[in-house]
Amino acid sequence: MDERERQREAVKARLRLRVPGLKKSIGAGDVVRKATEALGIEHCSDCDRRKERLNRWLQFDSYLDENDATS
Repeated sequence: MDERERQREAVKARLRLRVPGLKKSIGAGDVVRKATEALGIEHCSDCDRRKERLNRWLQFDSYLDENDATS
């Protein structure tokens, strides 16, 4: 298996977590990025790479609760 095939498999293996009440999908890296920005931590190129890897690994998807659904 070459590097490109491994990368495709890694993308397929991404975890998706449905979160009730979430308006739009967001990656785990974006969550970490927003938290560190709120704390005033400076970002570097390593932070950007970490953000991209976390986004590929875990995605929080929007999910409507049965109570939130409008009929």
